[in-house]
Amino acid sequence: MTDKTQSRIEAERMDKESMRYLLDSPLGRWFLCRLLSASGLYPGTEYVSNKADNLLINQGRIELGRFIQRMVIESNPTGMQTLLQMESEYDTKLREFMQLDKEQDYGY
Repeated sequence: MTDKTQSRIEAERMDKESMRYLLDSPLGRWFLCRLLSASGLYPGTEYVSNKADNLLINQGRIELGRFIQRMVIESNPTGMQTLLQMESEYDTKLREFMQLDKEQDYGY
């Protein structure tokens, strides 16, 4: 095994370990969903532009989001289930925030 291969294996191990660390925490899962949201992967979060430069930047954001999704899925045997749980928690929290905003707007 070459040093490069060993270092790549070690980097992949650290990536998976770091991802599991984030996924074990509600705040870690929230942070990852915020990144996914900022990438434009979720409906309503995409950035629309007709300029070529902006389209290329947007595509890069989406690719980064897909990379994060793959890391979540590949981090453990139940990765897809974890991703769905994480997204559900994120959606629930956003709905809570929207309800709080509505209550403040209407003085409930």
